[in-house]
Amino acid sequence: MGRADLHTHTKYSGLGVFPVLGFYYPESATEPEALVRESERKGLDLICITDHNTIRGALKVRNKKNVVVGEEITTLDGELIGLFLNEEIKPQLSAVETVERIHEQGGIAVAPHPYSVICNSLGDLAFSLDIDGIEIFNAYHRDGYSNKIAQTESAEANKSFVGGSDSHYIEMVGNGYTIFDGADSDDLYQALKKKSTEAAGTLTPLLQGIKWSVCITEYGLRALLGENTELHVEKTALKKKVAGVLGGAIFLLPPVVIGCSLLSDVIVKRMGERMWADFTRKNIYSNKYNKN
Repeated sequence: MGRADLHTHTKYSGLGVFPVLGFYYPESATEPEALVRESERKGLDLICITDHNTIRGALKVRNKKNVVVGEEITTLDGELIGLFLNEEIKPQLSAVETVERIHEQGGIAVAPHPYSVICNSLGDLAFSLDIDGIEIFNAYHRDGYSNKIAQTESAEANKSFVGGSDSHYIEMVGNGYTIFDGADSDDLYQALKKKSTEAAGTLTPLLQGIKWSVCITEYGLRALLGENTELHVEKTALKKKVAGVLGGAIFLLPPVVIGCSLLSDVIVKRMGERMWADFTRKNIYSNKYNKN
């Protein structure tokens, strides 16, 4: 049986917005070549590079036989992953149109983290779309409840069940993965079409999350200071650059970065707990999972 990480990010994923405080940060600082080497070191047969709204990172290593070109696309309804792509799919289309454009290329459409508390996700809409797979295990979502709801809701869905690390830091690669019959990209493609895949993995350790915080802060500081990175900050107002540099420098102090990471972890887990409570309450009232 083969193992493939279906959801990873490189430095081409650009900027994200922190869900609680609302500030911008680099999604990843990982070089595509380093990502491929790490996946090989961890014994993965395949790695799907799925940067946000671009396939640039994947194209950098497209010549590697163990790389699948993908994209995590921001739609008007939530995020979607396209795999086995030849061309970039623009964001901000409806989910229905995005799925159609993925399939027009002969690609595979997957709903990532459908019940995430920190990402723009499809929710129940995922099950009415003509998609090929549902990500029922996302290692990056440490709250646990996001995956639990996805697994519960997907139990009777006629979709491929997949897993991915959602790696934003190189050490996270392979924390989540998809098991399929075979070893190469053709085998993975056929397994996804036949709905014969399985999701597996373990949640990303908090220590890796702390290391990611340090890594992207340093990467963001280098961009603000004028170094050549993939972050386009040259048009940023001077006062915002100064604030970013000072804020980043303060954040890199060990007590601050550890404290912020612990606080963020607690907040996300509380958000997940509330979502699970709402989900459970809704289904008790609807008798959806208690037919007897």
